Amino acid sequence: MADFCTVNTFIESVRQRTEHLGHPYAGAHFRAAFARTSEGLRYLTGYALFREKHVPSREPQDYGSILMIEEWERGEDTAIGRLNELMNGSQKIAGNSIPRLFSSTDLQKRIHLSYYDSPGWRYVSRPARIPDGQEVALSQDPLLAYGLPPQLGAFGAINDWIFGIDTPNKIGVSAPEHNWFVTFLPETRAQLRSAEWVPGRLSIEIAASIPADTLQLQALYEHGERKSDLLGIGKGPFDIDVPPSTREIHLFLMHSNNECLAQLHLPRPYQAYGKQKESFSRVQQAMLDLAGGENDFVEYKPFIAPKDEKENEIVETVIAFGNSGGGRIYIGVTDDGTPQGERMLRSVFRSEPSAGLETQKGRVRGLVRERTKPVLAVSPEIVEVHGYRLIMVEVDQGSDPPYSTHENKVFVRKGATNKLADPQADLRPLLSNQNQGWG
Repeated sequence: MADFCTVNTFIESVRQRTEHLGHPYAGAHFRAAFARTSEGLRYLTGYALFREKHVPSREPQDYGSILMIEEWERGEDTAIGRLNELMNGSQKIAGNSIPRLFSSTDLQKRIHLSYYDSPGWRYVSRPARIPDGQEVALSQDPLLAYGLPPQLGAFGAINDWIFGIDTPNKIGVSAPEHNWFVTFLPETRAQLRSAEWVPGRLSIEIAASIPADTLQLQALYEHGERKSDLLGIGKGPFDIDVPPSTREIHLFLMHSNNECLAQLHLPRPYQAYGKQKESFSRVQQAMLDLAGGENDFVEYKPFIAPKDEKENEIVETVIAFGNSGGGRIYIGVTDDGTPQGERMLRSVFRSEPSAGLETQKGRVRGLVRERTKPVLAVSPEIVEVHGYRLIMVEVDQGSDPPYSTHENKVFVRKGATNKLADPQADLRPLLSNQNQGWG
């Protein structure tokens, strides 16, 4: 933590920090949010985000009561110069003035990966005084404008669009960082791009612009037989063997000068950070579904050999989900939700497990394409749950019901089973939905 009592000392700190990182930023995005009042535009908050690469500026977001703007300044030195002028009240963002003189700035080093997209240095500049005396109270109503994404409230919209933070609490009386101006310099020397933890294994990817021998990844295992690891950084992704009883993992990316460049906490297995996070959300969904039993949205099926009669059951379930609220089919699972494992996979497909899984995926796609009408969109994916690989088939609620087999059999989902559609109770509403526009 550091404090700067003048604009000059703050700007000098920014210059020194950029020199310390080794290679220049491509420039910076300057952003600001304003509220429309009876007296005109009132400044709410601003942000300067320095970037390694040029990213085109976005169009203004004008919701009537709230205006959010962004402008790109090319080149590190030019961007720092513009920041200096903004702090002194002699510069605009996208033609809009910021009527503030910022007299003091606090500096914090961010290393926790859950807060921003990357670690870095966060400067918060505060005005000497608020010229118009009072803060603007944000409306609690949703922000709505034709052609713009709806927002539950101004607080969440500003946090998302200005600062890039998806806040769970979308409602707030005042703007985030109200009346302040935040400057962020992301860490560029090394970044933890992704981390994926399944029991027994942690997969890591690190990108570095400095020599690898100046970096070290330190892992701390809570309740593990082995307490920690000190690991060198090489090229490309790598795996770490995790002690079986580990409950939590703490990761620290260290520089040889004893500076921590990044810190990540994984509170339990089947957690991920970075590019693996989306795929891990499927794993977490699968864990919940296998623990909760079959229901209106979940169906279990064993591995099924090509041309086995049980393939008809997959077709029926896909149709039932398409005609109802959608759902997920798990293939390679017993009736009680237990994964069958590789031994059963080998037995059914007479091949290596990976080849068997690909065969099962292909059969699902083929069955849906050849035996349903209209053809439903499905996305079978391989997921690993508790160390066992299986197939998860996502089926969305269809937009063109009723769906049926080529023999005109229409199925709907009733609890944990598929039923032929009743002409009055089920089929009539499906036809009505089709005529009125599904959904």
